[in-house]
Amino acid sequence: MQLGISSIVCFKEGVLKAVEVAKNLKVDHLDIFCSPKHFTLDTPNEYLKELREILNSSKLSVSIKAPAFTQNIASFNDYVRDLTLAQYKRCIDICAKLDCQLVTIRAGIFFYEEKRKRVFAQKRLLESLEELLEYASRLNVTLLIENYYLPMDAVKKVKDLRKIIELCSHHDNIGVALNIAHLLNVRESIQHLIYDRILKKYIRIIYVGLPPTPWDLDYDESKLSNVIENTKKIIPLVHDPIVIIASISMPIIKKMLEILR
Repeated sequence: MQLGISSIVCFKEGVLKAVEVAKNLKVDHLDIFCSPKHFTLDTPNEYLKELREILNSSKLSVSIKAPAFTQNIASFNDYVRDLTLAQYKRCIDICAKLDCQLVTIRAGIFFYEEKRKRVFAQKRLLESLEELLEYASRLNVTLLIENYYLPMDAVKKVKDLRKIIELCSHHDNIGVALNIAHLLNVRESIQHLIYDRILKKYIRIIYVGLPPTPWDLDYDESKLSNVIENTKKIIPLVHDPIVIIASISMPIIKKMLEILR
């Protein structure tokens, strides 16, 4: 197991500060969130080369988290879908230039129009994933699907992850970034995952944070024990997982690190 943090803890300061924090915390891994102004998708390649050298010297392994606010690869709006694909492809490019191999994405959002025509929305989602997976494969990058928790998210529960994996299993660069807090938000029993022999094999990253979202400053620390308890059930079932603590609160990160270590 590798322990890491998300760079969002330094969202205002930027990625270089996150590298410094990760080194000070003595973690193994840094998950870089690609979102302005924290880390822009149009970051020049020269800067990426410098960042790669800094990361290599720090001995941190790295993964990329694609932006997941309004992005939607399942959208019926061609502009939104095409812009999302372009942004996700840029994340894959950045991943390759930083000599890392994992990019986490949100699998799509079904708003009113997509829900009305769910079959077509699912077809559009899969077509987008096929395009991204083929693109990522050429750069030796693995695409990880993360579960989210909003009612309109295409992938929320274990069964949703399983369906995506089954439909894309002909690609050897598909995987899962399991978000424990998001699972708890949708009241999903962790037992559904424990008994799913196939899905567990695809988990590469486990995101750990307080529900409902790592961006909340007004968090409920009493939920920490439930998150940790469920995380500890999953870790032994996954081969060499990267466990990433995602929070903008340094006290929460330190507390989680202490428990998970």
